[in-house]
Amino acid sequence: MKKKTIYLLVAFLLLASIGTYFYYDLHHMSGESNNGIWEVSLRKTTNESEPKGWYGTVKQTNKDRYQVKKVIFKKKNHVLTYLDTFKNDTDLDDLKTVLYPFEAEFWVGDIQKGEEYRVEIFYKEGHEKKSTSFSFK
Repeated sequence: MKKKTIYLLVAFLLLASIGTYFYYDLHHMSGESNNGIWEVSLRKTTNESEPKGWYGTVKQTNKDRYQVKKVIFKKKNHVLTYLDTFKNDTDLDDLKTVLYPFEAEFWVGDIQKGEEYRVEIFYKEGHEKKSTSFSFK
């Protein structure tokens, strides 16, 4: 009887883990720049009280001091959204921005998982202008 209970518990936990993984996978996309400094994460809204679509976060992964000038989110060559004004703040839609290390949230809209998207980040390190771009699905 005790073994049967243990087997049932293990089976339940395994199924719950698999279900959680697939639910998360259906509602999440992410990518990282080749230099490892930047990462983008997208999550699909599942709350009925929120607009249908995807929210994104672009985040600096190191502690260096960069001044981000612009972030562009594209599908092919079509700009879906861009950010070009940054201050430590939370806007009316509860989307936050932190300058150091940089992190900004943004609304993407209704996009499709599995299609290729591109992020372009323009920033300054000291007086030197830099940029990076990377694609992800």
